[in-house]
Amino acid sequence: MIIKNEFPPNYALIKQAGLSDKNTIFCYGDIIYNPYQKEIPDDVMFHESIHANQQKQWTSPEIWWNKYILDKSFRQEMELQAYSAQYQLIRKTHTTEAAKECLEECARNLSSKVYNLGISYHQAFTKIRHKTKELWQN
Repeated sequence: MIIKNEFPPNYALIKQAGLSDKNTIFCYGDIIYNPYQKEIPDDVMFHESIHANQQKQWTSPEIWWNKYILDKSFRQEMELQAYSAQYQLIRKTHTTEAAKECLEECARNLSSKVYNLGISYHQAFTKIRHKTKELWQN
């Protein structure tokens, strides 16, 4: 995947929907947009690659993004898939403690205002664990 240190082409819509902050990176097709030039760890790159694959299943990244912005349940499902894959990667490649920290961070992120899902940290934590079990049959 290519990384560009700029905003994605649909940033005005993302910002209008309130779905970004100064730590947000964006996947649009096969490009990771990193406007704040944050370091992107390998597990986060993997998370973004899940979004790239999701977008390939739609006619275009633009259509995927429009649904993501407008449909809260779709947004939640897309993020649950990506966060569960990210968590599973860490579970397979790192210590149990690192996996626990990853799950906690993913739950903090998913329950944050950036996603505007209206779920608590505990709900996000549980949803990620359940999605991981569903997708990876642990």
